[in-house]
Amino acid sequence: MPNAFGLTDAQIHRQLEKIMEVLFDDVKDLNEDEYGASVKPEIIDIFLEQFPKDSQEGMTPEDFEKRLGQVGMELIKYINEAKTGINDKLLLYFLSDFISQVMSNIFTVREEESPDPADFMYG
Repeated sequence: MPNAFGLTDAQIHRQLEKIMEVLFDDVKDLNEDEYGASVKPEIIDIFLEQFPKDSQEGMTPEDFEKRLGQVGMELIKYINEAKTGINDKLLLYFLSDFISQVMSNIFTVREEESPDPADFMYG
């Protein structure tokens, strides 16, 4: 019976396997609902193009949102070039969690004081 993605459970399983083949090395099922894997270096590079690890430069929330969106677009393009026939909704659903997990495991997001104490934007 189709679900919110318009796919059967077997189709979802096959498509998730395709996505994971592109993103990960050494995928291991930990249990029915969890897996463990290493993110492929070329996938990490997509994140690092937008968020260089050695950069101490801050960014506005708008710039952060733009860069995060660019990561998503690049991942969609990369996955669709590597594998065909992946459901767009399912891919977006998977990537929303994947991007969040990678960002929280690699990067630190914090607010900083403005260099100019008179700047009302940083009150």
